[in-house]
Parts: sequence; C-alpha cells; structure tokens
Amino acid sequence: MLDIKFVRENPEKIIASLKKRGYELNFDNFLTLEKQRLYFLREIEQKRAIRNSVSQDIAKLKKSGEDGQKVEELISEMRELGDEINNLENKLVRLRRRFRIFYFLFRIFLMIQFH
Repeated sequence: MLDIKFVRENPEKIIASLKKRGYELNFDNFLTLEKQRLYFLREIEQKRAIRNSVSQDIAKLKKSGEDGQKVEELISEMRELGDEINNLENKLVRLRRRFRIFYFLFRIFLMIQFH
C-alpha cells in the first residue's frame, strides 16, 4: 500500500502510474486539502509563537509593576488570539477528517483496481 507521505510528495507519479494502467483520478481535491492543511498549520504555529512571546512580555510587565491597563489590554488581545487559534485548530480538525476520508477512498480505489 502506498504511504501517505509518498502520496503527498509525489502526486504526479501516482497520476502517471494510474494513467499507464488506463485510470484517471482527479487529485485536485487532495492537493487543495494538503495546501489548506499546511496553511492552517503555519498560521497556528505563528499565532502560538506570538501568544507565547507576548505572554512572556506580560509576565515581565507584571513583575516590574508596569501600567495595569497596558497589561489588561495585552491580556485581552491574547484572549482574542487564543480564540483565533482555537478557530483555526477546529478548521484543521475538520480538514483532517475530509483528508482521511479522501485517503481512505483512494486506498479502496487502488485495492479494487489493482487486485
């Protein structure tokens, strides 16, 4: 059975191999899902890095006795950022479900066609 990593990295080889055998498979959905997955992962990681950095800044400000209003504003912004991260993570979960369904059906297709 084809490894998912190979499928992700070599869709053109999969398509060419299937065409040699007289089959056509539209990989556009797969490639779109993969691009979206990578986008969400990058966005989540970038936002987490910002949140972590600002959280450290907040701790320093609190420790130094800085303006409480500024600290509260940063905390509020980080709550909003946390909500954005949660939203992206939820989208990523739904995307991964769609991807697993596609890959499952793809594997069934291969089993039916080549056995």
